[in-house]
Amino acid sequence: MKIIKNMRLRTKIMALPMIVSCFLLVIGMMVSKRLQVIKASVTEITDSLAVEANEISSIHQSIIESDVIIQKYLSEEDVSLLQEFGEITTSFEKTLKRIRRRMVNPERVTHLDLVEKLYLYYSSTFTDVVVSQTQTTRELERSMLDHNGPRVRKALTDIISTAFEDEDMVSTHAASEMLGHFLIARIYSHKYRAHLRPADAERVRLELLASEVYHLEMTESLSDPRRRRWAQSAWRGLQDYSVKFESIARSLQARQQAIVEIIDPHEKRIFNLSSQLEDSVWADLHLHADEVKRIVSLTEATVVWITVVAVGLG
Repeated sequence: MKIIKNMRLRTKIMALPMIVSCFLLVIGMMVSKRLQVIKASVTEITDSLAVEANEISSIHQSIIESDVIIQKYLSEEDVSLLQEFGEITTSFEKTLKRIRRRMVNPERVTHLDLVEKLYLYYSSTFTDVVVSQTQTTRELERSMLDHNGPRVRKALTDIISTAFEDEDMVSTHAASEMLGHFLIARIYSHKYRAHLRPADAERVRLELLASEVYHLEMTESLSDPRRRRWAQSAWRGLQDYSVKFESIARSLQARQQAIVEIIDPHEKRIFNLSSQLEDSVWADLHLHADEVKRIVSLTEATVVWITVVAVGLG
């Protein structure tokens, strides 16, 4: 500054435009460079991170909707829900493909791969195990209700009514006891289906066993050919009912095991991973936004400083 003040006026006047031009050039170059950085950050925010955040939010929502559908199906067993679940799964897979095309962060790519792997296992377990076992159970129950139950009840009712008319009290009592235990077994079969309590399943087996005991007692006293045929029909129906109940119990156990060991824990893990992905993207968004603010503030301060120096030189 002292050197400039000691210059002659003519020299000052001649040099000043050049000095100001140099300062303006420096300002222009600096601002241009900073604007390029700002542009890159803004492009990253708008064209990549914002879209990525929106897509991950869609994945997050798909996971929530999937869990809602599964819980609703478990309580209602409405087959129309399966189509909705399939649509959610398809949407989830399409969203994953879109994200994979633009995601470059290695850590998030690893998270995304794990989310995809877990979700596919989660959804396939639901459709291949839970739904399949539920449908198997319903078919067996329908057969038990529509065929085995009425078959046993009718055969034993016929024996009771005709044996009573013929004053065959032994057969009447045995058939009545057999029918009573069978009906109790059906009640506990429904209770087991609803609550999956092992004690209810054991009660079904005990009642069916009691029915078998009374059947043996009854057949020893039967001499009427009709009643013997009805007794055989009741026995076959009882045995068929017992076999189907055990199949139902296995199906329900397989379904419950899939829910407890795969569906529930995987849903929580997928939800947490997708939340971490979402948090990671938002952290990058805030980081880029803060960087843009810092560069703008720094540029403004630098321009003000250079302008003050230029005025001082003048």
